[in-house]
Amino acid sequence: MLSHEQLESIKKQLLRQTENNLPDEQKEQLEQQLNEMNDEQLEAFLIKNKLVSLNQDKNENQNPLRLIAEGKIPSYKIAENDYAIAVLEINPLSKGHTIIILKNSKDDLKHTKKLSDEVSEKLKLKLKCKIEINETEILGEKIFNIIPIYDNSKLERKKASEEELKELQELILKKDGKEEKERKTIKKVKKISISKLPKAPRRIP
Repeated sequence: MLSHEQLESIKKQLLRQTENNLPDEQKEQLEQQLNEMNDEQLEAFLIKNKLVSLNQDKNENQNPLRLIAEGKIPSYKIAENDYAIAVLEINPLSKGHTIIILKNSKDDLKHTKKLSDEVSEKLKLKLKCKIEINETEILGEKIFNIIPIYDNSKLERKKASEEELKELQELILKKDGKEEKERKTIKKVKKISISKLPKAPRRIP
């Protein structure tokens, strides 16, 4: 069991995390819910929501972002490179909401631009949406939010079920033969130069 001090620290981090990500009413409800829990209930809540690991050493950093980056708690990863990983947000603002987390929290977010562009294109292609990207800070770390925007759809944070996240992960990662063919066709068209186009037949007056 985690110590009272550790639990209080994690609780404060969670409340700070919600400052810019939840409406005032939901923030107040969450704060009230957390404050009403005893240590045992709070630890059970954190484990159930995969914010801490059952087998984690008590002295280790309990930051959920670090645990996700290190693979110590499950996540729905859709892309990664040497510097960062892109995972589906479990409390998304819209379908496909993805966060990009640095593998090393001391690195600069500029290293994630290539991954952000890759994920954005993938989401636009698979989900037929527009994309909004913003930088925010959670638990003392900077992350990128990649948020799909749909016509006539309001951004509203909701908890996604594991089934929804798994299905969405599979859809995003699935290689579509038709899409691959379209990409190759576009590339071929771009490579054709004017000099290689067939000449038009001579016009006869």
